[in-house]
Amino acid sequence: MKLTYNDFKYMITESIKRILRESEQNNVHPAIYVGTYGKYNNGSLEGGWVDLTQFSSKEEFLNYCYQKLHANERSPELMFQDYEYIPQIFISESSIDGRFWDFMNDDSDYSYDIKCAVADHVSDVDEYFNVIDDIHVYYGCDDMTDVAYQIVDDMGMPQNLDYYFDYEAFGRDCSFDGPSEDSDAETVYDEYGVSEGDDTALGEAIVDNIYGGVEHLDKQTLERYFDYEAFGRALESDGTWISSDDGMIELY
Repeated sequence: MKLTYNDFKYMITESIKRILRESEQNNVHPAIYVGTYGKYNNGSLEGGWVDLTQFSSKEEFLNYCYQKLHANERSPELMFQDYEYIPQIFISESSIDGRFWDFMNDDSDYSYDIKCAVADHVSDVDEYFNVIDDIHVYYGCDDMTDVAYQIVDDMGMPQNLDYYFDYEAFGRDCSFDGPSEDSDAETVYDEYGVSEGDDTALGEAIVDNIYGGVEHLDKQTLERYFDYEAFGRALESDGTWISSDDGMIELY
């Protein structure tokens, strides 16, 4: 079976997502530098960096800190003096939310970077878990113009987006070609029944009569006359968007 362009694009996107997930699993290590308030108050920063990927739960992590890292102190009160690769909603100076392990180990297709970008945007842990299943990621997009291109490429041109199509420039360029060979009209404006020099009306008439609407234009024509940047700005104003290294994330 011959692969279409969209089939090939889907395969490449899924491969990139898989590579990103595997790479992060090997390289991203959420960690906390764990000291104690007792040592700190006595002028000591004694403690150590603890890799949270080595534990399956908050209880395992705390047991290690109490029984191994600070076993030389009676009833140590843990102090998280520094941390990395942990969204702020999950951690404070003296506690870590047990749901961080759910966040870290979930089996979704989202990369750790994407999850962190969402977590850094929301106000608390409850909100994160309420929204994470509803996000949409536009992989490989650096800004909203890229998102606009991807939407048009993947979904085609919705009919209500002809506002962003430059009919005037399209009509002006078409006017240089003159009327079609089988037309008796003297000018292309006469052929389509619009006023001489009205390039906007000409563009609209050609798009409607020849193509059946903007949504049926070929990709090359769209890229030349469609204002992707303006469409991207409109998308941004209508939703909540987050930038990540993997792509743009639509949150709501």
